[in-house]
Amino acid sequence: MVTHIDPRRETGDIPPTLSDAQHARQSWRCGAVQPIPPGSVDEAFERQARERPDAAALVYAGTSYGYAELNARANRLAHGLRSRGVGPEVTVG
Repeated sequence: MVTHIDPRRETGDIPPTLSDAQHARQSWRCGAVQPIPPGSVDEAFERQARERPDAAALVYAGTSYGYAELNARANRLAHGLRSRGVGPEVTVG
């Protein structure tokens, strides 16, 4: 959602709008939000990959990736980074 604003207007005259990210989050909501059980996000993702390997974890540009496939790709990336010396507190671009 792009809002075009006249730059000559006072900021107090500009109606509040949702950012693109906020708009997307609202449109994606389709029910109650399930809390993540105790533990880390990566542990929760690994659990989903075990329990629901073929369930859609990511849909992008019309392509769907299951939890197991996305988890395998993430693990390959992590192992590749580790083999190049990347570890905790190391920034990767």
